[in-house]
Amino acid sequence: HTNDPAEQKWLMDKIQNLASEWPNKTPAETRQLLLALIIRIDVHPVKVDIQIRPSALVQIATEKNLTPLVINGLAITLRVDAKLKRTGMETKMIIEGLRFKQKPDRSLVRLLVQAERYQKKIVKSREKTISQLADDEKVSGSYFVRILRLSYLAPDIVRAILTGTQPPELTGRKLKAASPLPLTWPEQRELLGFI
Repeated sequence: HTNDPAEQKWLMDKIQNLASEWPNKTPAETRQLLLALIIRIDVHPVKVDIQIRPSALVQIATEKNLTPLVINGLAITLRVDAKLKRTGMETKMIIEGLRFKQKPDRSLVRLLVQAERYQKKIVKSREKTISQLADDEKVSGSYFVRILRLSYLAPDIVRAILTGTQPPELTGRKLKAASPLPLTWPEQRELLGFI
């Protein structure tokens, strides 16, 4: 945009201010800014290419009024290493090294609640066998034990599931299939994709 070092610094300060204000923008403002800035997004099997207009970024950062935006100049392509991965019934884009907070997975939370309930039943009903407790729950004895073992998950794994920060590959089906669950927490983390 400019070769003048003072003007470059001023412009970088403006762009930094824009970045710090970005979380406070309304969805409509964010959408307008992104539509002006992004030319196109190409999703490939192992990467995502995002073409942006640097001239639009300069205009957004330096002007209060975003309309009309003058769109001209060269495009820059930003490349993000990412891959599409099947996670249960859906496909998600996984960006290596990043964990995005998502809504807690209902099937995972349901399994944790069920495991806690089974654990409390065992403590309360000491005179009953596992088979009798499984019959009370109308499940097989092997299913009862498989779910019961989930009550011994590492606390950080439970917290991640409840806050929606577990690895995207961890589904209810995968968690149920992780039986017999390792007793040591580091082995649990490795098996379930936390390491």
